[in-house]
Amino acid sequence: MSSGKEGVQAKIKEISPLALFTHCYAHCLNLSIAATCQLSEVRNLIGLINETYLFLNNSPKRQKLFELALKEYMPENSHSKLPGLCKTRWVERHSCLDVFLEMYELLVTFLDAVISTHEYPNLKSSTGSWNWDEDTITKAQGLKASLLSFQTVVVFITTKNILDEVKALASKLQKRDQDIFEAYMMVDEVIGNIKSARKNIDSDFQIWYKEILDLTEKLGIVEAIPRKTSIQRNRSNTPSSSPIDHYKKSVAIPLLDSLIIQMQDRFSDEDRHARHLLYLVPSIIVNDTLELSEATEGMLFWENDLPFPKSFGNELQRWQSMWQSAEKELPSNLLLALGACDVDAFPNIHRLRLIACTLPISSAEAERSFSLMKRIKTCTRSTMSEERFSDLTVIAMHYPERFEVDEICEAFVKAHPRRLFQATLFD
Repeated sequence: MSSGKEGVQAKIKEISPLALFTHCYAHCLNLSIAATCQLSEVRNLIGLINETYLFLNNSPKRQKLFELALKEYMPENSHSKLPGLCKTRWVERHSCLDVFLEMYELLVTFLDAVISTHEYPNLKSSTGSWNWDEDTITKAQGLKASLLSFQTVVVFITTKNILDEVKALASKLQKRDQDIFEAYMMVDEVIGNIKSARKNIDSDFQIWYKEILDLTEKLGIVEAIPRKTSIQRNRSNTPSSSPIDHYKKSVAIPLLDSLIIQMQDRFSDEDRHARHLLYLVPSIIVNDTLELSEATEGMLFWENDLPFPKSFGNELQRWQSMWQSAEKELPSNLLLALGACDVDAFPNIHRLRLIACTLPISSAEAERSFSLMKRIKTCTRSTMSEERFSDLTVIAMHYPERFEVDEICEAFVKAHPRRLFQATLFD
């Protein structure tokens, strides 16, 4: 899709060279997180979470025991199932980590109940005995041993705390009312927060490690570090004086550094093709250090769309002077600034603002319609006309809209007058 040579964007630019390709910011963020999670420790953790989810989800019998354990030991919990790491709903992946941490102790208890059913008489089956097969017990033993590893707890809580920094950004980037200025500001703020966490890693990791020790104490896990090897190949051999120092250097710091590099690379200024349009925001253009000549040259990319391109430089200077002398509160985003722009006094700037407000930051809106493609099936297509078929799809897409069923039925009867409808409820 996004290839510069053979992708859809390249084909479109062959027809319209001024077409501007904007990569979905939500997708860029997900790619950054996915690349960060390629660290061996984090990759093993994600595999463990998926295996635990599949162990429950693939068996109604195991799920029934889990629900009994949940009702017995965590009756106040609002979740009835363990969520999985959804491949398409990126925000749900962050929520999955929160729920997994909340149920961590319960999962260990559940797996122990599968292994030693006789030790949990309060979790009896309706038939009297669960009768687990050998494969189930062996799988439960492996998952329990992995969950009770001190390194697993360290990697899990460290990863969760670091990804919490981008959780809010992942949710906001998929909203409908975001413009490119707000998206740029949010991304820069998150990158700054991650850099701050990296700078203060000594104090921050002390807090995280206390959380780790609290959980391991409840589970009866002894603080330990993996064995060292003479040659570093498949494990971290970082020189350290204590367990906290070892995990800080081998887990927390590499994870933060990788996330910073990935986000800076995917959200660089070179990839922000419309960054010069941000100078039209009053709260930015009042800065005296801005190079208006550079901004003018960048915005002349849309020269063919401007009503008076030759006077744009002078118009931009007048726009800056007006807001530098303004006493009222300055608009802080493109939508607010659009209403404050006089189309007669600043026709070029008004046109550029309209362009800036229409530039997308995410393909989430299109994805909402893609999720309804399952309705477009042969079995559905063969039982209705194309007009009715497309109308029902549109209704499903815009589900908040309310439709009066009586009015729809009456319109249908009037459109198709038949003797069958002569005696109806509408008479």
